[in-house]
Amino acid sequence: MNQGKIMNVTQLRSICTELFLGKPQRQIARELHLARSTLIRYSKILKDKGISCIQDIHALSDEQLVQIVYGNTANIGDTPREKNKIIKHRNIEPNSMDVYEPDIDEYLKTYFEAKLSKADIYVDYTKDAARKGLKPLGETSFRTRLNKAIEANQDPKVDMHRDHIYGDELELDWCGQKFAILDNQGNTAYYNVMVLCWASSYFTYARFVPSLTTEDTIDGIRDGLMYFGCLPRQLLVDNPKSMIVKHTVGYESILRLDSRGICVNVGSV
Repeated sequence: MNQGKIMNVTQLRSICTELFLGKPQRQIARELHLARSTLIRYSKILKDKGISCIQDIHALSDEQLVQIVYGNTANIGDTPREKNKIIKHRNIEPNSMDVYEPDIDEYLKTYFEAKLSKADIYVDYTKDAARKGLKPLGETSFRTRLNKAIEANQDPKVDMHRDHIYGDELELDWCGQKFAILDNQGNTAYYNVMVLCWASSYFTYARFVPSLTTEDTIDGIRDGLMYFGCLPRQLLVDNPKSMIVKHTVGYESILRLDSRGICVNVGSV
């Protein structure tokens, strides 16, 4: 392994497992690109902790294994950049300066309201620690805590959100596929499917229509409204060409009449 490269948890677990497979340490070091001295050190640490077989390794969580090998000050990164990486912090001597535990809620408020970057927030934290005469956390440790707080306080990502009042909108659309059915004379005819759906509840009515003409569209709407037993405030039509002659933004739609002179109030389309 290249000098200075940050090891991840998966690599550490693989190394520790290999030590109990009976392979020579020189072979393990060659296959895993490690210094043999590293394997000797890991082997001694595991032995001192009473770990003597692969089952003992599997019984340990990632956090436990990392802290056994690297000490209680080590942890696992959880930011996208340091995901599963082993973060080794400097040990704090017993007589050294106390560490300033940040009030994450205050820095979280700064992040959301002042729109400061995480780097700037960490600088503010170090200044706060200096004013209190305390030692600041390392930037990685501070960011880990801040990132967890940010994730816990963010709203869920919503691709599309609409509020619908019951009875406000009834939506109309046609299926793109035609279906072959037998008409009253026993002949095969190809029909479209018209669908009416309430936006608030998804309560749906569907029926076959002979064509997409204005007359068949109005007949389908009439049957659907009779089925529902009520009227919507507005009818939203996905493809209103069979019902609209012209619709200019900001002006009322010019409705198409069928052969019987009947039209339907389509509201906003």
